[in-house]
Amino acid sequence: MKFKEYVDNLNKLSDRPCLKFKEYVDNLNKLLSDRPETAQFDVVISKDDEGNGYNLVCYSPSVGNYDSKEKENSSGRISNAVCVN
Repeated sequence: MKFKEYVDNLNKLSDRPCLKFKEYVDNLNKLLSDRPETAQFDVVISKDDEGNGYNLVCYSPSVGNYDSKEKENSSGRISNAVCVN
């Protein structure tokens, strides 16, 4: 799934606020603390909010500029977003 499609899916979830990066990391750290065995689990991302498919996360996070109008994440501009896959 391309970043644009991923963000479009996120934007459809208007009843749930999107996470800031710190909240995301805090949730991951809590999960790891509560369930240490997850440290050896594969990481996956769902294709949509309904769980209609999953892909392995194969890339490290990157920092870029998310343009909410263009629905794109790009480098070379002032950074304001973390892309997790």
